Amino acid sequence: MTYLGNRGLVPGRLLKVEEVRALDGGVTVEDEDGASHALGGELAASVLVQDL
Repeated sequence: MTYLGNRGLVPGRLLKVEEVRALDGGVTVEDEDGASHALGGELAASVLVQDL
């Protein structure tokens, strides 16, 4: 949670999925400010998402 919080990736924040890597399950997301964030597969799998 600290890792995500330090990057502003907190509950209620809108993110756009840019890439999902099939090889390792890693995910790259873009936040509302246009910044990209890479999440490892294990971390990405632990984040609950809602499709809008």
